Amino acid sequence: MLGVVQGPAELLPVSSSAHLSLIPWLADWDWESHDAELRKSFEIALHAGAAAALLLGQRRVIASELASFDRRKGSVIALSFLPPVAVGLALERKIEENLGGPFQTAIGLLVGAAAMALADQRPKHRSRQRADALDGLALGVAQACALVPGV
Repeated sequence: MLGVVQGPAELLPVSSSAHLSLIPWLADWDWESHDAELRKSFEIALHAGAAAALLLGQRRVIASELASFDRRKGSVIALSFLPPVAVGLALERKIEENLGGPFQTAIGLLVGAAAMALADQRPKHRSRQRADALDGLALGVAQACALVPGV
């Protein structure tokens, strides 16, 4: 059931991790009784499978982007990785322990929805080809926030 929901959730502007918390809770599964490391491994496998499917399905787009790869794109990508890596390494367990429950995930979904609604109100007068290092850093900060389940 979680795998069936994971794939489409990766393509939508919603937390693809939220359902990993909410579906077992809504279905009244005894999910929490399973070993925490086993649950984490299962979640990682779900994300890896979805990523592999996206890479395969979007291989032409990825090839096109790689063909035009330059220093600007490299800096944007590198800076977009820094914040989530730093926050993930420093706070992963604390986030899981304190913010991983169904109630906290639902709050995260509301916060994420509000942030997307605010972002949609901003003027859109730049193309992605004009993205710079600050854009990469902003994207990275957003991705770091998305480590909170539901966001």
